[in-house]
Amino acid sequence: SEWVEAYRTADVGDPLPPHCYRTAAEAYQGLRRRGHQAVVICGESGAGKTVTNRKMLEYLCAVAAPKSGQSGANPRAITNSNVLLEAFGNAKTMRNDNSSRFGKLTKLHFNPSANFEVSSCDVDHYLLERSRIVGQAGGERNYHIFYQLLKSDRAKEFGLTGSAQTYWYTLQGGNCEIPGVDDKADFEELCDCMKSAGMSPDTVNFILETVAGVLLLGAVDFNGDDDRSSLDPTCQESVDQACKLLGVDAEEMLQALRSAYVKAPGQKAIRKEVGQPLAVANRDTVAKTIYARLFDFIVAVISRTLQPQRSRGGSVRGAPQPDAVVSLLDIFGFEDMNENGFEQLFINLTNERIQSLFNRIMFERELEEYRREGITAAFDPGRGNAECVDLFCLSKPPGIIKLLADQCQTGKDGAAFVSVLNGRFGSHPYFSVADPRGIQQVMKAKGLASKVAGRMKTQAGAARMTAKKFKKDLSLDYRECFGVRHYAGVVVYTVRDFVSKSRDTLLPHLAEVLRKSCKPHLQSLFADDGDDWRGTVGEKFVGQLEKLADDLQQGDTLFVRCIKSNMQQIPLHVDRKMVLEQLTRGGVVAALEMRHAGLPDRLEYRMFAEEFDLLDWSSRRAASVDSRVVTEVVLRSIVGVEHQGVLFAFGYNKVFMKSGVLSRLRTVMLLYTKQIVRKVQSRWRAFKGTKLVHRVTETWQIVAFAIDEAKVTGVWSVAGIGAALEEQQREVKPWWESIQGLDVKSAATKLEPLVKDTTFSALVSRIEATAKKVKTTAFRKTSADAAYASSIQQALADVHDMLAEIARIEEDTESVVDADGSKQQCEEVCEAARRRLEELRTTSLPELKYQGPRYDLLTDGPISVDTGAVDALVASVSELVDKARRCGHDLTVTRREFQKAIVESSQQRAEASARLDGLKADAQRCLTEGIEGVMDSVNLASQLEGQLDDLMEEASDAAAFLATVHELSEAVAGAAAAISKAKAELEKRERERTERSGVGIQLDDLAERLAEGLRSLRLRPAVQLESKDTDLAAELAAVSAEVAELRGQLALPLDTLKSKVLAVAARADKVVETLETSAQDEFSRRRAMFGGGAQASSALERPEDFIRQEGIQDHEAALMRVYCGVKELQEAKAQRSRVKRCLDHFVKFAYAGDIVFDPPKRA
Repeated sequence: SEWVEAYRTADVGDPLPPHCYRTAAEAYQGLRRRGHQAVVICGESGAGKTVTNRKMLEYLCAVAAPKSGQSGANPRAITNSNVLLEAFGNAKTMRNDNSSRFGKLTKLHFNPSANFEVSSCDVDHYLLERSRIVGQAGGERNYHIFYQLLKSDRAKEFGLTGSAQTYWYTLQGGNCEIPGVDDKADFEELCDCMKSAGMSPDTVNFILETVAGVLLLGAVDFNGDDDRSSLDPTCQESVDQACKLLGVDAEEMLQALRSAYVKAPGQKAIRKEVGQPLAVANRDTVAKTIYARLFDFIVAVISRTLQPQRSRGGSVRGAPQPDAVVSLLDIFGFEDMNENGFEQLFINLTNERIQSLFNRIMFERELEEYRREGITAAFDPGRGNAECVDLFCLSKPPGIIKLLADQCQTGKDGAAFVSVLNGRFGSHPYFSVADPRGIQQVMKAKGLASKVAGRMKTQAGAARMTAKKFKKDLSLDYRECFGVRHYAGVVVYTVRDFVSKSRDTLLPHLAEVLRKSCKPHLQSLFADDGDDWRGTVGEKFVGQLEKLADDLQQGDTLFVRCIKSNMQQIPLHVDRKMVLEQLTRGGVVAALEMRHAGLPDRLEYRMFAEEFDLLDWSSRRAASVDSRVVTEVVLRSIVGVEHQGVLFAFGYNKVFMKSGVLSRLRTVMLLYTKQIVRKVQSRWRAFKGTKLVHRVTETWQIVAFAIDEAKVTGVWSVAGIGAALEEQQREVKPWWESIQGLDVKSAATKLEPLVKDTTFSALVSRIEATAKKVKTTAFRKTSADAAYASSIQQALADVHDMLAEIARIEEDTESVVDADGSKQQCEEVCEAARRRLEELRTTSLPELKYQGPRYDLLTDGPISVDTGAVDALVASVSELVDKARRCGHDLTVTRREFQKAIVESSQQRAEASARLDGLKADAQRCLTEGIEGVMDSVNLASQLEGQLDDLMEEASDAAAFLATVHELSEAVAGAAAAISKAKAELEKRERERTERSGVGIQLDDLAERLAEGLRSLRLRPAVQLESKDTDLAAELAAVSAEVAELRGQLALPLDTLKSKVLAVAARADKVVETLETSAQDEFSRRRAMFGGGAQASSALERPEDFIRQEGIQDHEAALMRVYCGVKELQEAKAQRSRVKRCLDHFVKFAYAGDIVFDPPKRA
């Protein structure tokens, strides 16, 4: 509460450190200026977004709480609702013990007419991670509520008799306990939060029943094969209890899970029994849907109960909210997991869109401000990430989400869908085509071993593969992968079950079973299953995302960037490289660079003049001076006219200044004001005869301030400072007390004896000297404390490095055979060193930090801090680490032999790897073109590279390593040969594509000529048309239809297509020539009727004049060469219409660089 109050009352210049309370305070104060404020809390997973959101919510509820007896929202209910949502929507992941698995937008409404007290709250949520309900990765948990309920005293009430390791939906992650978390106590807190959030006992009971029902549903298993399924007899009790809790008939539910319905057009649906895999999939779909809709229900209940109740004035809940809102967005952090699937795609898309919003607000709005004020911007906002967002979200041309929606109709998933993406976005700057080598490199960077089909087929590989070899096997097929260049780095996505997850709908017969539940609340969850818009999950989410972005831009938007300090979740440890990467990728560094390059400080001229007009003498002499004139005079006189345009610039309504200029002006203003104040005070005291009174008062204050500072800084007992201050205060106290309660004149009279008292002057000197000593000693102590804290921090960093080294030693010696017990001895030494290091990290060093340093504050000069205890602790444990290092060295003789093998084969491997890298572009071209066989050879080489990495990690078989390097060289040579052979096919396909493009252009030209002919016929008066013209029009229409038909058959075999086009072109030429001849005859006849007209050609402009008239005189020489060529053709009696068509074709062909024909691949 003290910190909340401190930030609530803080002024702009208060030296309080950056804190989420400050940002919340800015948003709250901003409501008085603009009624909609948004705070976007972003950062990587595990960076602290959830806690930050909770703290900001607590701050806003504390400073804007309704006064006692007034109507409004209950702040405690609002903060408790946040805890409630965390229980149902947060889970432990590999990177975070309390990771938000959904996006949350909390809107706090404030009442402007009641001094902006909080009046209500509502919550929107986005994309709950449904797959986690039925399965978790190793080391992760399901949602917290499942474990809390299992540990609670109410578990047996719902038929839950086992632990988290008993139920399929909670045991898959393996790690069911979170250090420092008491699930049972959290459940009790959750129940209190539900109550304070306004949930009735019936509602709470329904929620817990449903959670238990989902958990028990996961315990239902089936026997059978791909065609038939039956309930596992051991699961009957789980089925009965789950259906009882859900209020549905057990037999009916089992039949629905084991069934599918097939319906022919116009026929009644026919039930078909499904196999065991589909029955399990139906079970999981039911569980995911129930939990997801329960979560929707909880959010709706929270939003409804947090609306204001009936007030004294008669207003009722649900009345329109006042237009003052602070929105807090806590969105899931950017993720790059071991395997990134459907959920990670949308999580990272959200972060990409939020980053785009950040770029727009921080950079584009800044540029707009410069343009509006007529200031030339001195910074470049960069390219931004709009193209990356469009890669996902565009509808025309279709982006990834739209293409995924299309696949829901075709059923293409996995490698088939990736092939579609590769063909569409192969050259997109933010898309990367996955290849075997790239996948191997990704796995290596993540510290994983990629288990690729075919690995065991290599000669050296088969003898070396052991189950113990891989710490983690991850089956990735490059054909199912694609990469996206996000703002936070390249992420590789694996397409598995994207289509089914994108549909994510409950089959009608399963929904019908749940609709018939005897539980009213559960019935309501499935009552309106007919959505008005049956879009895919992706399409709906993109719509939500764009609406969210629009909402956030309605008012002022503030950003809180959470930074993750290290990946190991170790307190007091900062991974500098990782932090810098987050700052750079998140745009923070770019924002600082923009601030450095631009003019970030700005004030309106009126505000500038009001603050700094004292610095302009002319403004005080004149009756009225323009604010801009004052601003120009002050800046040019103090900063310097030579710095105009660099350190400051004048806009239409504001002055723009570099960082530091404004603070410099304020410092000058403060010094000038103090000087004036002192002069005024001095003259006033002389006038009033109160100099002596002021001296006594000032001396008393010096003593009092020195005493306070000595106690606060801890130097009271140093060098007799405290005793001296007490003695000096006793001496000055009688004089101070003697003037209390007297008027100025009487006090001056009372102090007249001091005029001749030299001892008082000496006392003042001693007090000033002691006060100075307090300041000096306090500064030395503060410096010593900082140095000591730095030594502790360095010691912790050293301990962290030594722990990492112990882990490396253990890893290096893991595969060594213990022939004489030396390995066991090494393990014991490593374990002892680890225990001691952990003791230092968690206990000894923190205790030393708390005790503080030992130092000598009496001696003048630089202070020396005694860090002997810290150094001794680090030295003692360093001896253990050195011993472990020596043991590891003795055990790893084989590794040293292996290092020798690495050196011997380094050049051969480097050459093979470089050659393989050089084949990447051509290999991707072959992959995009669908040329088979090439990627198999590249895949083999990539697998061998992966095996070399694995062998280097194990470092135990030098001969196998040398053999594999040789195999790699041969495999790369084979891949190069395969690509060289495939190049002919590539060139052939590219030539064919070019020819097909040319054929398409030729058909377009024919269609245009034929259409022009038809138009010319239609423009002729009916009286001039003859029967042959009617036949000609019919022939033109027939040929046009044939051309249109051929335009849709461009995928025909090229020779067939060209022959057909040649034939139709001949017909088109003949009919157009006939038309032109007819038109010329008609023109000649009509001209003859009016006496000829050789003068008609005189109306045409000279070629040079026409070129200038068209505004392309820069190209006059080239165009005149074309004209000369046409004249030569005319003199050679070339047919005019054919020459004209050729010229038209040349223009179209030259300007058709963007036309690429991509024929559909034949089966």
